[in-house]
Amino acid sequence: VCVLEAEEQLAYHSTGRSAAIFIRNYGNAVLRRLNALAHPALAGETREENVLSQRGELLLALDHQMGALDAYMAGTDTIERLTAQEAVDLVPVLRRDQIAAAVYEQDAQDIDVDRLLQSYARALR
Repeated sequence: VCVLEAEEQLAYHSTGRSAAIFIRNYGNAVLRRLNALAHPALAGETREENVLSQRGELLLALDHQMGALDAYMAGTDTIERLTAQEAVDLVPVLRRDQIAAAVYEQDAQDIDVDRLLQSYARALR
């Protein structure tokens, strides 16, 4: 991969507004495998620093979305299925009557985009 940067400062337009989350179970089987392969590097196991911090992910579903929720959970063992009440217990501002079910992935993590970029920049120097 070749990245060409025309700005005076590396990634000038990208990191200041970026919010990124690492969700191991995101995407189809191919993406989930790529996520699994990327995790050690992001967690600092194969590089000099960890760019991840604990976040968690709560995904809510309406009645007509239950099939999609089941598909999201397929093939995973790190996602916990929650009742509507359990979701409200985690996030009290939610309206129980608007939730059919939920899933919680405790291992979802924030990615410090700036630290990640700076570590790549140091490696390139």
